[in-house]
Amino acid sequence: MRHLGWGIAAALVLIRANAAAQGQDPAPGGAPPVETQPAPPPSATAPPGAETAPAPPPAPPPATAPTPPPGAAPPPQGPPPGYAPYPPGYVPAPPPPPPPPEKVRNASLTISPVHLVLPIFELTGELRVVDHVGLALIGGYGSVTAESSTRTEKFTAYELGGQAVWYPMKPFHGLHLGAEFLWVKVKADDLNGGEVKGVGTGAAVGPLVGYKVLSDGGFTFVAQGGVQYIAVQAEANDSSGNSSTADDSRWIPLLNLNLGWSF
Repeated sequence: MRHLGWGIAAALVLIRANAAAQGQDPAPGGAPPVETQPAPPPSATAPPGAETAPAPPPAPPPATAPTPPPGAAPPPQGPPPGYAPYPPGYVPAPPPPPPPPEKVRNASLTISPVHLVLPIFELTGELRVVDHVGLALIGGYGSVTAESSTRTEKFTAYELGGQAVWYPMKPFHGLHLGAEFLWVKVKADDLNGGEVKGVGTGAAVGPLVGYKVLSDGGFTFVAQGGVQYIAVQAEANDSSGNSSTADDSRWIPLLNLNLGWSF
């Protein structure tokens, strides 16, 4: 009976414990259930005497550019810093076209109006050897009138010569430096009323400096100046067979003014 009573008592205690665990009221007459208190949440308050750092403000979400819908044009970009936009309605002028390349001429053909006063027709043809070097050939034909104390005599004149010039600034025009050589022959068959014949030859050589103006259409003007050393020799024969000679040499000024065309 003792073992049976302890068994019944143990069973009752187990039933009450199970009922207490499941929140059920124990059987009447039993011990009141023990209420279990939930654990308090951790306090956000710091203990007395402890300093707490203020919580940082929440970070704003990162700004993102709106994404344009597919197929839409991209938004216009703003002007760069320091850029002054044009006023409304203003259309800037287009840039000027580049200048055309300068046409280089290869030859010049000119005459000397000054020699026409004698009159002698003098023709000069110049050829561009390279961009800054030209070689010229000079030829002339006409007459020369000379006055003495008793009469005026007229001579037939021939010219033949050449030039070599260098253009330091522009090809075949502009400022140029060079030298000229010229051979001259004059003759007359009616000196002293037809009684004397004479012939004279001479050579002239010297440096020169000049300038050639060349237009876009080809018109050419040449001005040259310098000095020349000339040496002249003459011989005269009369109807009686007598003859005489004379010679002379000196420095003389050089002046050429030519007009013509370049090709």
